[in-house]
Order: sequence, then C-alpha cells, then structure tokens
Amino acid sequence: MTTAPTHSERIDQILREARGDFSVAMANEREVRLRGFLESTLKNYAQHLGFTEEEILLAMEEKRFNGYPPTQYYTRGHFLMINDWVRIYDTQADLEAVVAGLGYRCGKCRLVTANPNYCDADRENKGRPGCAWRVDLSVSMKWRHLRYVIRDTFLDTLRIQFSFVPLALEDEFEEKVNG
Repeated sequence: MTTAPTHSERIDQILREARGDFSVAMANEREVRLRGFLESTLKNYAQHLGFTEEEILLAMEEKRFNGYPPTQYYTRGHFLMINDWVRIYDTQADLEAVVAGLGYRCGKCRLVTANPNYCDADRENKGRPGCAWRVDLSVSMKWRHLRYVIRDTFLDTLRIQFSFVPLALEDEFEEKVNG
C-alpha cells in the first residue's frame, strides 16, 4: 500500500516538474522563484483563512492546468496575497448582508450601479447607460474596489474576488484611503 506524499514531497514534485528541459541556471532560478511563491502563498492563505497549507496546496494542484506549474501559478492572476485590503466573508450570504441591496459605487464615474462588476448606472435619470467601466485585476486603485474572499467556497475557486465598493462600506473605504 502506498502512502500519500507529504506536503514537502508534493512541493518537491511540483519543483521537479517545473525544472523541465531548461538549462541548469534557468531551472534553478525557476525553482527558487516557484518555491518562494508556493511557500509564501500557502502560508498567507492558511494564516488568514484557517485552512492548512496542505489543504490549499491540494486544491491548487487539483485545479492546475495540464502543463508545467509555473505557467499555472504565475499566469492565473488570482493568487494574490491576502492583506488589509482584502475582506474575508464566511459565506456569500454574509457578503450579501453587508451589501444589503444598496448598490455599489462605480470607481470611474462615481455613480451608483446595481451591478457589482460593471457600471450600468443611469446617468442623471435620463436613461443613458453608465460609463461601462468594469472591475479589473489590472486596475491598481485599491479604494475603487472591494477585494474579498468567500471562505466556504475558497478551496473550490481559489480566488480573491473584486467588485465595486458597496455603498454600505464606502465611508470606511474612504477613511482608510485618506486616513
């Protein structure tokens, strides 16, 4: 009977796969970067979300594309660190209770929109569509987006999610940015 690999053995296997057919110097550089990424990401998520590093690594590996690991881990864009700008909700219902149907503030035109990720605000009640701005990972203005994790679905999604700032949290976000 074979035993399941340990956490350390899993990481070593990922690193061996990452080495591929690269030159020794490049393979070593990739291994160092990937090991640092895996260790810091697993530690960060475990610390903030209450899962073990092993549970997170298994979820990451379960969702990995067929191909070598650096492609998955460096290009997916969703392996962002959890920090003070990321809120953690236990369930989707907990997030919805905070939003309370009040809507969201568009980060560009600053009008109220019902859509958390796309501005469909009615400009000055004249029936014109909003500015059509979308919440995007590439936008770096923290105060214009709510970054959040839903704990009970995190191991399925492995995502830090984004939306416009809910009106119910707007004052708190402004204070954080300006204070």
